[in-house]
Amino acid sequence: MIKLQIDTVTLLIMTLVLLFIYIMFTVIKELSTKKPEVRRRTIAIHSCINNDYEIRKEFKIGDYVGKVIGKCPRCGAALIIKAIYTEVEERPTKSIT
Repeated sequence: MIKLQIDTVTLLIMTLVLLFIYIMFTVIKELSTKKPEVRRRTIAIHSCINNDYEIRKEFKIGDYVGKVIGKCPRCGAALIIKAIYTEVEERPTKSIT
């Protein structure tokens, strides 16, 4: 009968190899799953201080809530950025059926 002697270094190396193989399979599985495409748009709401005019526009770098943009086209009062938010639009994934 053959006696097997496993020292601690060999056991450690075997454990690390198995851990490496497990991590590689996990990463490959995660990368192979297709995630739905997500489109994000950041919108800034420009509003008159008299609340009689409001328009939604694409966010520009440098925009912040309370920033004075110009004059209201209806009443001539100050036009400010009232809110900034992000819209998320998920595109459905194409399924083969």
